[in-house]
Amino acid sequence: MQLPDIADVVILGGGCAGLALARCLAEGNAPLDVHAFEARDHYEDDRTWCFFEDGEHAFSALVSKRWRTWRFSDAGCSLSHHGQRFTYACLRSIDYYRHCTALIQAAPRVHLHGGAKVLGCIEGSEDVLVEGEGWQLRARYVIDTRPSALNGRLPESVLWQQFRGVEIELDASAGRDPDAVELMARMRADAGGFRFLYVLPLSRTRLLVETTRFAAQPVSADSLQADLKEDLDAYLGSTRFEVVRTEQGAIPMGLKFKPRQTARMTYAGQVAGAVRPSTGYGFRRIQSWAHACATALLEGGMPLAPAQDLLHRCAMDAIFLEAVANAPHRAPNYFMRIAKQLTADQFAAFMSDQETLPGVLRLISALPPVPFLRSAGRQCAAQLRLSDGVRS
Repeated sequence: MQLPDIADVVILGGGCAGLALARCLAEGNAPLDVHAFEARDHYEDDRTWCFFEDGEHAFSALVSKRWRTWRFSDAGCSLSHHGQRFTYACLRSIDYYRHCTALIQAAPRVHLHGGAKVLGCIEGSEDVLVEGEGWQLRARYVIDTRPSALNGRLPESVLWQQFRGVEIELDASAGRDPDAVELMARMRADAGGFRFLYVLPLSRTRLLVETTRFAAQPVSADSLQADLKEDLDAYLGSTRFEVVRTEQGAIPMGLKFKPRQTARMTYAGQVAGAVRPSTGYGFRRIQSWAHACATALLEGGMPLAPAQDLLHRCAMDAIFLEAVANAPHRAPNYFMRIAKQLTADQFAAFMSDQETLPGVLRLISALPPVPFLRSAGRQCAAQLRLSDGVRS
């Protein structure tokens, strides 16, 4: 691997956030020497990003499927939302990877190095020494987007959202409704926490089926696989299918500590709170950060850390997560109440960080007051203890 001794910008990690920033710098014809390092030596179709959209955006052409109907269900009720302003969009990771890497390869001063494991960084007053296996270089700025940015440790969070899924092909005679997403189906709680089923009908016979669990601590891959088998059996019954591919992931919700920025190091991606704490949605937020960060660098400034959420949003998310973590058996009721009270577009706006005051008030009114007032009280008490610790 041919590397210079000095670079202007080094990006650690070539996943969603790392590629987003490198792509924005490439599209901006960066007058900077940019090097991005990714441990994988090739990209695969390993995940699916979904989000609510209400118009054209930078990735509109890459969206592989859109739906205007999404459903919710628990043991006793099922309901559907039909979006007017919003659609639910699905973007395959392999299309995103190919799109970003093609733009990066066309930029003469932005470089993506695959199969390049970074061993560590030593920050100095003028630059950062980046060390890999058999190589090193100095960078004016380093942006670390890796999930392992905390020296390989798992970040502490209120809850973990974990999922495991399969893309399957059904027999032609066993087709499903291709026009409605099962956004949160079969919601229920068990000894391991709150769980639900998520189904994207990519066509009448092609489905992405994922089991999702909210738990205080990450659960094992074997446990998730057992959840998935149970959900597939319940959802498909005796229908025969062929597994096309698998995907899995873990999203920290409500990080207790978010590394942000020093003079030469900036943190981004999941470990820096890229996903919305109460929802787990992060793709559009990551793209907004990448655009803002690239703009700052192109204008001669220093990198930008991901923006902090608005105070009311932080408070709402913290209270909701604490309430779910404290009583996961009540979570199905909470989500069904929200789905019943909010219109489709109000729900989508909340999930997209575009909530309005009427939507927020309707969401608050949907939830039972006693457990959430208790949760708010516990949050206030925790903040007071934290403040006392800082003062002492």
